Amino acid sequence: MNTTASPSLVSAWNIQFRPVGNEQAQLSFRPLVSSAKKYVGADHRSDGKTLWVTLKSCLVTESCSAMSPAQPAPGAADKFTYMVVLPYKGEKVVVQGQGDVQEELPVSR
Repeated sequence: MNTTASPSLVSAWNIQFRPVGNEQAQLSFRPLVSSAKKYVGADHRSDGKTLWVTLKSCLVTESCSAMSPAQPAPGAADKFTYMVVLPYKGEKVVVQGQGDVQEELPVSR
């Protein structure tokens, strides 16, 4: 469901989505490193059929927050891989980065 001709956000950021328990999932990502931005987590919404996840960042000089705060991913090889915990009830998952690029995520079980 790539809506533009840009490279895959999922592969560029190594995004992985994995259900954990009955009501949650973990999404890990490694954004392209930028000295001007910090990654704070993800906002999310669901209509019961699709879970939309928006990865959030802001300039390092700004203060911003996200519904699901980013934390270092456990076992990651570097400090630039983050993880967020999301509510999840088996919906299709669509991730969005900056701008209007949206991509459906494969769900690892």
